[in-house]
Amino acid sequence: FIPGQKQPEYDIHPANGKVFVMFDDKNYQINARMSDSKAHPGTTVMSEMGTKLANGNVKWDVKGDPVITDKNGKTVNLDLKKNSETKLGDDILKWDPKNRTLTIVSKEHTAVLKDEGDSFRMESIVGKDGYNMDGVIPNGLAGWTLDGKIATKKDKNGKVIADVDKNTGKGGIPEGTKLQDFQTVNNDLFGDAVKAELRR
Repeated sequence: FIPGQKQPEYDIHPANGKVFVMFDDKNYQINARMSDSKAHPGTTVMSEMGTKLANGNVKWDVKGDPVITDKNGKTVNLDLKKNSETKLGDDILKWDPKNRTLTIVSKEHTAVLKDEGDSFRMESIVGKDGYNMDGVIPNGLAGWTLDGKIATKKDKNGKVIADVDKNTGKGGIPEGTKLQDFQTVNNDLFGDAVKAELRR
């Protein structure tokens, strides 16, 4: 992870087969199913992406092409043989076949999902007007790092589960943090609910 503020880079290794919330904001959620890496044994990578938007979904497995559906579940056609784009409400989806990259542009965020063969790379870019236009601060394993003002949070047993300096923004998810807070319910790739939020 390369956080959105001043925190240092860090790695996490969610459990194989589980679905985790990578980025969560109002009407905008990116989830990922994790799989064991063939290239780097002992690590997990994002092998399937699920993006939930206000007016539809995108499901993409590294073994295939992105599948876009509108809010009624109807497939939205996108020409996968050339540079093309489509809209889901106010959100714009752009496809680059050469780089196998899908760019999702919303009011606050631009997500770039890149197929790297046996895994995905995700980049989240904040829009020019910031990530709090709607009054909702992003969450999820990547989203929460945008807020550099997060202070120490402890679980019910007093264990630190997130520690970020209010003034410098430095910090990260400590080694050994249990990630079930970010697992979707029933491993649903489009699941809204997680067990708990990392921060208030």
